[in-house]
Amino acid sequence: MNLAITGNRSAAGTLGKLSSRHGSRTQKRKTSASAKKTNARLDWKENIKFLFNCFMKALVIVIFGAGCFAGYNLFMESPYFKVDRVHFSGQGGIDKSELLELTGPIEGENILMLNLGQVSEQLASHPWIKRVSAQRAFPQSVQITIERRIPFVRIQLEKVYVMDNFGVLLQEDAPAFKNLPIVSGLSYKDAAPGDNVATEEMILGLKTMDYFNRHPYFEGNPIVKASLQGNNQIRFISKNENVAVAAALDSMSESLQKFMIVLDTMDDGGKDVEWFDLSFTNRVIVKHRTDPAAPGPTS
Repeated sequence: MNLAITGNRSAAGTLGKLSSRHGSRTQKRKTSASAKKTNARLDWKENIKFLFNCFMKALVIVIFGAGCFAGYNLFMESPYFKVDRVHFSGQGGIDKSELLELTGPIEGENILMLNLGQVSEQLASHPWIKRVSAQRAFPQSVQITIERRIPFVRIQLEKVYVMDNFGVLLQEDAPAFKNLPIVSGLSYKDAAPGDNVATEEMILGLKTMDYFNRHPYFEGNPIVKASLQGNNQIRFISKNENVAVAAALDSMSESLQKFMIVLDTMDDGGKDVEWFDLSFTNRVIVKHRTDPAAPGPTS
């Protein structure tokens, strides 16, 4: 009997343990399910919060963009920033209407959106204009300062043109420029105002002419004509056409030094001299009017 009782107690204990384990598993399942529901509710709230934050950020961006666009349109259309006056200075005899034709419309344009670099570039295409400076004068004015080219000589091409000291053709010859020196002997086809026709030979010739005219000998009777003859020869003639100078371009520097010595040592200031020949490297040939064999300067 005792054995039977002992055996039943053992069985009952075993059943109790199993029941306890089963209850524990059930409780765990309930707890796990409850935690999952709680986590699901938390995840849903986090998602809603994230979406709301994204919506608010997007709304702020849209409002900011719309404000910028409206402000930009207001700025562009505001009459306060419209150019109502263009002031030119330094243009000399160039008519304002001619300048405005080059720049295109400026008045009525927004002053900050105006491309001043392009305006300057367009004006600089004019043959008479050397440099241009354009600046805004707030709120509604544009100031344009022009530096004109200076007429230096006349040059004989297919037509006679006025040229500056950089070799740029300014316009066709006119009576107003009759006192300018004239250069001939240069070959250049289809010339037009604005073209740069300078060559090394011509530049050297113009520098030499200027050098001559600084000497007291040519005071009152300056060199006013220069003729390039071939690739190496140049001939100068004075205003009164009674003095001529011939020279070789490739030995000009040495010849000028000797020529200055000759001018400084001549008797009576060289008043009877008709012809100077600097073409030789070792001497200067001087021909006087009293010499019947001496050619005239215009021959």
